[in-house]
Amino acid sequence: MGLDAVELVMDLEERFDTAIPDDAAEQIQTVGELHAFLMRRIRNQASDICPSATLFYQIRRLLVEEFDVERKQVRPSTRLETLIEAEHRRQFWRRLQSVFSTCLPRLRRARWLQWKGDTFPNECSTVAQLIEHCIDINRITNEFGPDDSEAVWETLCEIVANIAYADKQLLTPETHFLKDLGF
Repeated sequence: MGLDAVELVMDLEERFDTAIPDDAAEQIQTVGELHAFLMRRIRNQASDICPSATLFYQIRRLLVEEFDVERKQVRPSTRLETLIEAEHRRQFWRRLQSVFSTCLPRLRRARWLQWKGDTFPNECSTVAQLIEHCIDINRITNEFGPDDSEAVWETLCEIVANIAYADKQLLTPETHFLKDLGF
């Protein structure tokens, strides 16, 4: 992924008021795939399903099934450091990022002389804070709704054309960022 692609992701994140995880950005190859990604975000946000409850159950399932945490220990107010042993925190954090395709802040390194393992960032120190962070980072601007696919397409094409010095009218869902636009 070249610097043009990095600039594109940053412009999209700013325009749509959302975060595009690095691993997701690396997988997106066409303008159509990027449009589909943005529309999934918009549709998920507009869903009648409570995102915080859904994330809580998914995180609890992950903790129970992969990290042998007792189900009853996982509550919104529970500190993550009490659930995950120091030697498993990096693995847990990486697993969260891959499962939820989300950007998480870096784990905080403990001091070298007082090493007790990495600690969770202050803004994600409890299960509830982690959930709120994931919801916030995946939120997309309220300007677009699930039925605004054409408006999202137009906005996306304007940004892509601007960065690629391309004619907006020539962009199609099959337009490949690397092969067609040289990203």
